[in-house]
Amino acid sequence: MALLFVSGVHYKVIQVNGQRLVGPPDVFVGKEPPEKCEIFISNIPNQLTECDIMPIISSFGGVFQLRLMMKISGENRGFCYVMYICERDALNAIRNLNKVMVYGNRLRVSLSKNRRHLIFGGINPNVPDDVILQGLLAYVQPSKVNIFTKFNGKCALLEFANHRDAAMAKRAFGVHARKFGPGIFIRWYD
Repeated sequence: MALLFVSGVHYKVIQVNGQRLVGPPDVFVGKEPPEKCEIFISNIPNQLTECDIMPIISSFGGVFQLRLMMKISGENRGFCYVMYICERDALNAIRNLNKVMVYGNRLRVSLSKNRRHLIFGGINPNVPDDVILQGLLAYVQPSKVNIFTKFNGKCALLEFANHRDAAMAKRAFGVHARKFGPGIFIRWYD
């Protein structure tokens, strides 16, 4: 674990599952901000690191957490999620960050979509539902699972508590999906 010092605030920095996580700030007390405080930023130049991004995003409000998506090479994947401490700061960042140019790239900023559902499909229709459920739960922890038959196969609709959990599950399960057979897919549902 490393520490990042920005505008008089210390943030812990860790890397987990292809994400560089910065935050929460060491001075923060209370519950995590609601989902409406999270924004999505894309078109980030690949050479930027959290040390470059944090001063930019923190100039528009109090940052609770930065989730910078990373490539295996160590470069960022061109997008990140920023959770601000309050909704007002998130809206201020959306208004103003869309005007920011970084190394010739105009940042694109929007409110983060709260995608919480994944569809796991292409499952052999002869596989019993309890076997599908047991296989899924070995890799992901959804809050709700609905298994149904569609066309010539079975699908499982997975619901998660929040977008972060769903995104982490999609990434983690994507590596193991082939173990369930050919033609298996996992995609965003909503």
